[in-house]
Amino acid sequence: MTLVMSAIVASLATIAVNVMVLRLMRRHHQSHAIRADPENAARIIVPSGWQHEIGQAEAALAVMQESLVRELNHKKHLAALGLAVAKINHDMRNMLSSAQLLSDRLANVTDPRSKNCAKLVATLDRAIRFCQATMTYGRAVDELPKLRRFSLRPLVDEAVERHAASRLPYRDR
Repeated sequence: MTLVMSAIVASLATIAVNVMVLRLMRRHHQSHAIRADPENAARIIVPSGWQHEIGQAEAALAVMQESLVRELNHKKHLAALGLAVAKINHDMRNMLSSAQLLSDRLANVTDPRSKNCAKLVATLDRAIRFCQATMTYGRAVDELPKLRRFSLRPLVDEAVERHAASRLPYRDR
């Protein structure tokens, strides 16, 4: 009788541990599948709704995964937008440069009607600077130089060597 009772208690304990802990842990482990495709919202865990610690951990994990998916998709959208702006800007700069070349040619013409080209040239220059500023804004910023003292002698020696190797005439003014 004791042996049968022990077997029943052991079976019930095993089933209880399996239902209450192991099944929840397997479910929690499966929720880590989002690592394979973090932008896929279908892989977000659906919380069980239970109020114990594991249920609360599931709810917190679901919130974190939703936030991650939202941020990654937003970042992807901004990258695509930046690429589109870069392409448009590149094409605009090419067109503006062509127009500037034509306006430079018109500026050299003696016809009095072409004297209004100065405004056109100024406008084109401003548009080109705007395009360049837009592209510069999107680039990574280099670290600022660090000022320090150093000996000028090696720099002067290198300049003299390069000048001698270039065989350019030296004129002292």
